[in-house]
Amino acid sequence: MRLKKEREYSNLEEFNCVQVINSNQSINNINQSGILLGLSDGKIKMKGKEREESMETKGGSITNMMMQSVIPSSSSHSNLQLISGDADGNVVLFSEGEIVSRYSCGCAAVTSLAFDPNQQFILVGDSKGFITAFSSPSQFQWKIDTRENESKLEVRSVMTANRHSRDPSVNCLHYTTILDRFGVTMQVLLVSNGTFFLYFYVESTLVFVLPTPSKINSICSGRFTSTENGNEKNNQILLGCQDGFVYMVENFQLIRFFRVGNPISLLKPFKRNDSNLDSVLCVGHFNGIKLFENGNLLLDHKTEDWVHSLSLGSFFESKDQSDSNFIFAGQDNRSLSVFHLEESPP
Repeated sequence: MRLKKEREYSNLEEFNCVQVINSNQSINNINQSGILLGLSDGKIKMKGKEREESMETKGGSITNMMMQSVIPSSSSHSNLQLISGDADGNVVLFSEGEIVSRYSCGCAAVTSLAFDPNQQFILVGDSKGFITAFSSPSQFQWKIDTRENESKLEVRSVMTANRHSRDPSVNCLHYTTILDRFGVTMQVLLVSNGTFFLYFYVESTLVFVLPTPSKINSICSGRFTSTENGNEKNNQILLGCQDGFVYMVENFQLIRFFRVGNPISLLKPFKRNDSNLDSVLCVGHFNGIKLFENGNLLLDHKTEDWVHSLSLGSFFESKDQSDSNFIFAGQDNRSLSVFHLEESPP
């Protein structure tokens, strides 16, 4: 098993995040796969097979991007809107290449984005510790201050006793479906900030707090282990932490899942062709991309620099546009590498 490098883009403009458009999706009326780069100058660059263009957000350095179907479309393709957040606190919604709505977090930088598919809310975490929900176009719904969680629930730790000694930024927002203690499906928003806690919200209400051994830098969900009594509807939650470990949360219990060894910055679920389980790609404070499955290291691919962003999807230079298992890795040296996982020897 190895990662085969399909393409390397070097000496790019400084960028902070990557998003892939798959071949069965449509954005800006382009029904083909492409690559979106969130640039430090506030622009979003789109690379496609036939053309390259830039979209101006009229804001600051792009910190986050995601694509969601917020505005209904009659197209046969999955028509998506691009949502970006920047360091100046702007959240911008693009449709067909035009800005259709804009929301401002004030002077707080956007540090995380998520989407509530049931309420059709865009969820924004910022550097001051607030989470704001709004619907298109720019309709405010609710706002919560995560810094109040410790006092409300009377939870304390070495890191939270002095509220001013930590970064209050909401660095992770992740929306997923789990089972509650009675086996009933529930949709939850998972939140982390500078504390050693994972917060569970249902809409804007805090319902549960789980202590963690370390600061959480990344959250993802899927089915990562197989158990006799495992319920496929009950997603398992993975936490990539500053202490170099990945922890699993299931049934509101936390266990140490596997060790990476360096601070982890990003986890990304990955579906291999010959496995029923979700694997997980892991990057962080090391030159490489690691692939784990069921807690075991399957692959350790070395890169030239630290990887700061990952995206998965189809690649416009591939002959098989139905293959969406390409890995797009943005590195600190302003390069973008496109990999494909070869599960059997060439």
